[in-house]
Order: sequence, then C-alpha cells, then structure tokens
Amino acid sequence: MQKIIIINILESQLEKNNPTPIKQTTKNFTTSVQRPVNDKTNDRFEIRPSCFIDFMQMQVSTPTKSFWLTRKESLFLKILLEKDKIITYSQMKIRIWEYDDEVTASAIRCFVRDIKKKLPIHTLKNYSGVGYKLILT
Repeated sequence: MQKIIIINILESQLEKNNPTPIKQTTKNFTTSVQRPVNDKTNDRFEIRPSCFIDFMQMQVSTPTKSFWLTRKESLFLKILLEKDKIITYSQMKIRIWEYDDEVTASAIRCFVRDIKKKLPIHTLKNYSGVGYKLILT
C-alpha cells in the first residue's frame, strides 16, 4: 500500500515537471505503439523488420535466433514501448526494481547490456546521464 502511495506522489511530481501525462501500469498491458502483429492480444510487436518481441512467450525473435527474456527485461521493454520516450534511471529503479535503494548505476548498465545483446543493433539508445529509449524503425 505504501509503494502505491509513493508511486502516485512521485508520478504527480513528475507530471508537474513534464507536460506529457504519465500512464499507470496495470496487469493488462495495452499500448497502441509500433505495429502490433496480433491486434486482439497486443502481445507481439515488430521492432525491426522480421524482429519481434513476444510478451506472451517472453522472447525476442529474429529470423536466425531467439532469446528468452527475464521478467524484468520484459517489463523494461513494455515500459519503453508504452512510453515511446526516454525512461530515466530513476524511473527504472521505481518501475523495475520497485524502489530498491541497492540498485547501483553499474547494475543498471549490466542489466541493459544483457538486453542489448538480445536486440538488433542500435535498437536501444543510451542518453548519457538520463536514461534509455527504444529506437523503432
């Protein structure tokens, strides 16, 4: 209960500084971004030609390889698709690690490095000192 209250307070503070409203994340993730392959479930997205993120199977598929995603990697990619803008380091700590103070910048970099290995090159862009954004074509 405290986490929900803290999240709501932080989101309202972020909204004051950011003209774009922050969307609430729910169990039933819905989004209208980037070419959903299956419109009924919105569980599979084409991020590059012939490269898909499948949230039901929790994997990234290319014509030659498939990679399994962890729960946190899947959540991170959902957030990036949902927002279609930069997700900051502090937002990552809040949304992915649920306010874990022990998550270091090094741990975040390692986490992102592992995801980048599973995605096509130049799909995840780092904005130094700010955060990350998914670059879709």
